[in-house]
Amino acid sequence: MNIPDYTTIFGIKEGIVVRMLIENRPKWLLLILYLRKFGAMTLSEIMSRLNIHYGSIKNAIKYLAGVDLKTSTQITSHITPLGVEPLLYVIRIPTKKKIVTLTDYGLQFSNKIVDYLKDIAIKLGSIDVEAKYGIPKIILLNELKQRFPNIDKINLLTRLVSFDELIVKLAKTKPELVSLMRPELIDAIPIELEVAVDSRTSRKIYLYLVL
Repeated sequence: MNIPDYTTIFGIKEGIVVRMLIENRPKWLLLILYLRKFGAMTLSEIMSRLNIHYGSIKNAIKYLAGVDLKTSTQITSHITPLGVEPLLYVIRIPTKKKIVTLTDYGLQFSNKIVDYLKDIAIKLGSIDVEAKYGIPKIILLNELKQRFPNIDKINLLTRLVSFDELIVKLAKTKPELVSLMRPELIDAIPIELEVAVDSRTSRKIYLYLVL
């Protein structure tokens, strides 16, 4: 698969920012994606979930929010050092605790990133369950019918992704995306299937529905 250049998807200005984040600061982009998922996080939650230290968070806030985290002063109100509007907003409450959340622009930006990741996940990770595991499509269709009664089931089959297969392909074609391609960050829904190994045993296969 030929993965389009970032500027093709996001435009020149945002595309350059996306490339820089993915290739040089993937944990900053993970921060944006986790804030999209959780809405807001304290500094300690960020350090724990992303496994980064205070200095890295301070730099991330400076570049993504345009804020000096130590003083909470706004470096600039309209543009960050990245050359785009602030992606993050820092809330300082009376207990001196700081909470980080997305700005409106940050939310729009994160949704574009997720759409991009979803598109790649489907193109590289989609799987033919019948051919791969010998599970008849009718069984899978019945499973999908029970869980998603109001959605076109045939279309859903094309959006079933094996993240194991996806990561293997990404490692060869776009390794910088591996750390970002997590089911929980792109809202992929887990689907558990049971595959017969022999007459006595079976194993479980976990696929994900990318909507």
